[in-house]
Amino acid sequence: MEQSHYLVVNGSMTHLGDKPTFIMGLGEFIGKLYFAKFDLPENMNPNEKAIMQYRIVHNNETSKKFFLNERLIGNFTENTLENRDICIMDVLVIPEKSLVPGENNIHIGCTHSSTDGNVDFAVDDIIIWYKTV
Repeated sequence: MEQSHYLVVNGSMTHLGDKPTFIMGLGEFIGKLYFAKFDLPENMNPNEKAIMQYRIVHNNETSKKFFLNERLIGNFTENTLENRDICIMDVLVIPEKSLVPGENNIHIGCTHSSTDGNVDFAVDDIIIWYKTV
């Protein structure tokens, strides 16, 4: 019987970008790239889609991307100017065979600068929902 489970990859606000003072007070500044390793159980089913949910603030361009195990999973949802200072919750569907039992890794970053030079954003509560067999 399949069951759904979740894993918190990052439960604290993390500020990415190139300006440490651009969004003061929103987490630890780490630069332009977030990287983390995480383990999934041996009975995790890689043949099923999974879900990644996360919160993001100050996201004003679509070149910020998620990679799982060096595979592009998707772009962040673009905030509007009216809500760019509000932390929003979003989800991405993780395709089959993107996650594996055992060690996995996640990269979050931007592929190029935005037109106004602002690449700073903060992300937290990165949670992966997966199924087991």
